[in-house]
Amino acid sequence: MRASKGSIKFSSQKITNSIMRTTLQKIISGTFFNSIMLKLCLMCATTSVASAQTLISGNISGTWWPSGNPFVVTDNATVPSGQTLAIQPGVEVWIGENLSITAYGLIQALGTPTNRITFQAPITAQYWSNIYCIHTDGTNRFKYCDFRNAETALRMGVYGNDATMNIEIMNCTFSNCLEQGIYGEAQGLTYAEPPLGSAHINPVVKNCVFNKTGNGCVLKIWGAPSDHGWYPRWGYAQPTIIGNIFKDLSGTALLMDIGIYAANGSPIFINNTIINCQVGIDSQEPWDARVENNIFVGATNAVRTSGSLSRNVRYNCFYGNATNFVGYPTTYGKWILANRNGTLSDLSYNIGQDPLFFTAEDLHLNTNSPCIDAGTTDWAFSDMCFPPSQGTAFPDLGAYGGPDAANWLDVVPKLPVQASTLVSSNVVQLGWGAIPRSKYQVQYLTSLASEGTNTWLNFTNGSVLAMDKPVYLVVATNSTLPQMYFRIQSLGRTPGN
Repeated sequence: MRASKGSIKFSSQKITNSIMRTTLQKIISGTFFNSIMLKLCLMCATTSVASAQTLISGNISGTWWPSGNPFVVTDNATVPSGQTLAIQPGVEVWIGENLSITAYGLIQALGTPTNRITFQAPITAQYWSNIYCIHTDGTNRFKYCDFRNAETALRMGVYGNDATMNIEIMNCTFSNCLEQGIYGEAQGLTYAEPPLGSAHINPVVKNCVFNKTGNGCVLKIWGAPSDHGWYPRWGYAQPTIIGNIFKDLSGTALLMDIGIYAANGSPIFINNTIINCQVGIDSQEPWDARVENNIFVGATNAVRTSGSLSRNVRYNCFYGNATNFVGYPTTYGKWILANRNGTLSDLSYNIGQDPLFFTAEDLHLNTNSPCIDAGTTDWAFSDMCFPPSQGTAFPDLGAYGGPDAANWLDVVPKLPVQASTLVSSNVVQLGWGAIPRSKYQVQYLTSLASEGTNTWLNFTNGSVLAMDKPVYLVVATNSTLPQMYFRIQSLGRTPGN
């Protein structure tokens, strides 16, 4: 047995399934540490072979490998400021009832399409609390992770200090979460701990599935009034929520909450599928959401707002909802205009037809779906990968349309790249339609006459991990530089992206 930083680890002991179950029951009931030496003797005495386990509590950091599975959180655990916890593909994390992992440092939980990471309760009838990421320099990342039986699976917060919280949540599943899958808040502060200042939160949520949770994503912005002669401090948010599935929620897919001194919230909510949820989108001022290319089916209230903002609700499909629009002008949902497919739509090109999913469980579109090619004219959200998208480059509605649809695939194709240049104030940028989360290499020659005799050279800083379509790279800052020729190689998506 080895103990360090408040954690207890078993690195090589083999235990029976029955002993493991007894041990976990002790952990959950809070009596484990009173009988730990007895359990160790029993484990050493047995000759039956099962899996190892690693017991976790207190300060944690470093790297977790599948050889330590399951990692059992027996008491609240903390990633200290300035440190990183890296969780490798295939790791299983069991978190005891009402327990949390709090990250003042960074968590990098990067699974792969074929080797995912799991966070769950040891017993399905019980619920762990949350993984709580508090602002730190850098970006927390959760990719190809499965979150089960939590109260709130992922919680994130940034408090004052004029700080910004960045977090990427991609290809994750959230199931049976009592309150919500994801909760985030940005709170401006006017007192000293943490330091005063406004706060910003910018989560990116893509290609995730929220199934049978309370709410899907809840985001709150708020601040504090002036105090001791200081100015008020505000809360801001710019969430990006693209290409997700929200299914059978007892609450709201995206709930935009406020407190006092909420400054501005500008969500992008595009190419999501919302089916059989209480509410799809719920906003209020000062939130101003862009809601496009989504499918809303079977909601009590599909889109609900108060005030005059969040009016950019266009190119969506509404079908079988008790109410499509709450708090919107009567022009929304009045089917009077034919869209590019000839389907009746309202003045904002929202349609009211059956989306014709492949099955009730498989939410791909049938080939005769009216949602194919029914999306926005914005090229940044056009289809790129066929399948899962269908038709032409115009975006399909729902989670399998748009450039991020490619990232539902285990293997993302390497598509031809069409590039262009943008010149402004002696700054030259190279831009191209990139598949988000794929890598690209920019190369150059100074003369086309040398092509075939000289090798293309890698451009300085020309290795690019694209996060959105399009992507831009500055290639010159002075128009008098020699003429150069560029090409862009598509390298595809690598594991962990």
